[in-house]
Amino acid sequence: MITFYITYFYNVRFFKPYEIPISTAFSDPKWYHKDSYNKNLCFIDNNGVINGIREDSLHFSTEMSHALGDDMCSGPESCKYTANECPFLCEYFNYLQTIDFNNYLIPELTRVAIDAKKLLGFEEEPRIILLVHEKPDNPCSERWALIDLFRQHNTELIEWRKGNEC
Repeated sequence: MITFYITYFYNVRFFKPYEIPISTAFSDPKWYHKDSYNKNLCFIDNNGVINGIREDSLHFSTEMSHALGDDMCSGPESCKYTANECPFLCEYFNYLQTIDFNNYLIPELTRVAIDAKKLLGFEEEPRIILLVHEKPDNPCSERWALIDLFRQHNTELIEWRKGNEC
């Protein structure tokens, strides 16, 4: 059975090969891709962890962001909203509602986990770990919309922390 987690990019350095990072970010850190100009290239890092996998359905496209208006999010430093009132996070959650969770998202994430297990040959059950940029203490993070999406479908999205490995 696949277990689903969420954390921020920094923690990838602590992952084991059976912990499969998947970016949900519109823009990934350069180190997350072998070739920073080609976001379709994956590679295996020095810890045996696949890097570079993205789930593009979990982020806004440039067109959607512009349609919402450039002033939708001004960043946490000058934000005048609580996380529950944030127009950007509310729109992001509304966008997530358009994804077919049971017939597309979960099967796709499961396929990635099974393929990674075959490719890397690990014996442990794979863990899918969704990546965002912000730490868990940041209320202005897409992580909360993702957690709510999974909760809405009776699936737990656990906050990954160093030390909760198998």
